[in-house]
Amino acid sequence: MSEYQETIGIITRLCLTCKSTPYDHKLSRRCYYNLMLDSKIILIVEDDRFLSSLIKARLAKEGYEAAQAFDGEEGRQYLKTKKPDLILLDLIMPKVPGFELLEQISLDPNLNKIPVVVLTNLAQESDVKKARQLGATEYFVKARVSIDDLVKRVYNLLNKQ
Repeated sequence: MSEYQETIGIITRLCLTCKSTPYDHKLSRRCYYNLMLDSKIILIVEDDRFLSSLIKARLAKEGYEAAQAFDGEEGRQYLKTKKPDLILLDLIMPKVPGFELLEQISLDPNLNKIPVVVLTNLAQESDVKKARQLGATEYFVKARVSIDDLVKRVYNLLNKQ
């Protein structure tokens, strides 16, 4: 059996010990340890706590570890001490706007190789262009993307590296 399983177009990481998905089995300490051993870390910078928690839960179901920051300043503080494998970033946030944080990430040689997926309500072509110029790998408008599609894209980005 392979290390991954495809279910309805979603690739799911299997536990290295019992070969079941994180969602499907009751995690023993041993299973959980092996599953998380090679887990990718995703930073979610999103001020909508409900959406952030929904994305975090969905990513956890697929075997990813997700950290949350509820404004740009929290995101910046997190990035000073840790280096995630991918960043999901909203653009309209309190304290530090997403564009400003994206620019700081792109200028930092320790962070600028991390894929940044923008997830926002801004749908203007000028916003998409600005985000891409500042280093965004992907750009999604919240109203036009499902959580499943977002998770598929995260999987593809993390596994092409």
